[in-house]
Amino acid sequence: MVEVIIDILISRPVFTFVLVLVVLLLVILTAIWAERKIAARVQMRVGPYHISPRIGGWMQLMADGLRFTFQELIIPRDSDRLLYVLGPPILFTLVIVPLAWMPYAPNLYITGLGMDVGVLLALGILMLSAIVISMIGWASNDRFAYIGAAREALLTSGYEIPLFLSVFSMVLIYETANPLEAVARQSALPGAILNPIAFLAYLISVAIATSRFPFEIADYEGDVVLGPYTEYSSVTFMLNMAGPYVALYGYSVLGAVLFLGGWLPAGGGSLMYNVIGFIVTNIKAFILVMFMVFLRSIMPVLRLDHAMLFSWKGLFALSIAGLLVSVAYMVI
Repeated sequence: MVEVIIDILISRPVFTFVLVLVVLLLVILTAIWAERKIAARVQMRVGPYHISPRIGGWMQLMADGLRFTFQELIIPRDSDRLLYVLGPPILFTLVIVPLAWMPYAPNLYITGLGMDVGVLLALGILMLSAIVISMIGWASNDRFAYIGAAREALLTSGYEIPLFLSVFSMVLIYETANPLEAVARQSALPGAILNPIAFLAYLISVAIATSRFPFEIADYEGDVVLGPYTEYSSVTFMLNMAGPYVALYGYSVLGAVLFLGGWLPAGGGSLMYNVIGFIVTNIKAFILVMFMVFLRSIMPVLRLDHAMLFSWKGLFALSIAGLLVSVAYMVI
C-alpha cells in the first residue's frame, strides 16, 4: 500500500501538478508585487516595503493572505447564502482547472485526457469564469455588486467572440487543437509572426477577460467600490482577488503555447530538456503576465460604453481580420 502511494506521488501528473502550483504561486506573488511597485514608482511612491524590506516588500502579499485567512467571514443578511459562500471557490476552481491541459514541455502536462481538443477545453473553461463572477455579484444583494455584475456580463458579450476567433485562427493554421502539436508546428516561426493580428486580438481580449487596465470596469474602485466583490471578506475575498490573476496566468500559458512557440527552442524527450522546456514556457508566460500588469501604470480606465463600442467594432473587426489571415495562409 505504501509503495502504491509513493508511486502515485512521484508519477508525472502529480509531480507536474505540484510543480505548476508552486510556479503559479510564485508568478502571482511576483505579478501583484510588481503591479504595486510599478504603479508606486510611476506615482512617485514607495509601494510595498515594510514586509521583507530587504527584497523590496515581495512578501507583502503573503502577509495579506495570512491576514485574510484569520479574518471573520461576514455574510450579508439579505444575500443568497449558498451562492455567496460557494461562488469564490467555484471561481477559483474554474480558473485553475484549465491548467490541466496546458503542456509546459513535451512530457510535462497534468493530463493527456482530451488533449486532442485541449486548446478548446482550456479556453472554454476559462471563459466560464465570467458567469461565476456575475453570480457572485448577484448573490451579494448589494447595489454596487449588482452594477459590477451587470458590467461584467456586458463586457463578456464584447470579448468572448473575438477571444474565441483569435484562438480558432491559430487552430486553423496548425490544423489541430492539440497544444502539443500546436507547439511542434511552430518550429520554423512562432504563431505571433504567422498571424500577428490574431495575437493582438488575443492580447486585448485577455486584458478585458481578466479586468486589466484600461478595462478594469466591472470592479473599478472609483466607480463601484469593488463591484461584484464589494461585500466579500476573509478567505472568500482572497479567493475572489486571486481568481483573475490565476486566470491571467492560464491565458498567458495558453498564449505562450499558441503564439510564442511554447518550450521551443528547447526540445527532446530527456528529463533535462523537459526541465529546460518548462522554464522556457513559464518565462514566456511570465512576460505576458508582466505586460498585462504593467498596463495599470500607463492606461486610464475606459467608460463602459466606450469599451463596448471598441469591443464590438474595433476588437471584433480585428479578430475577423486575424481569421481571414489564417484562411489565406491555409489557401496559399
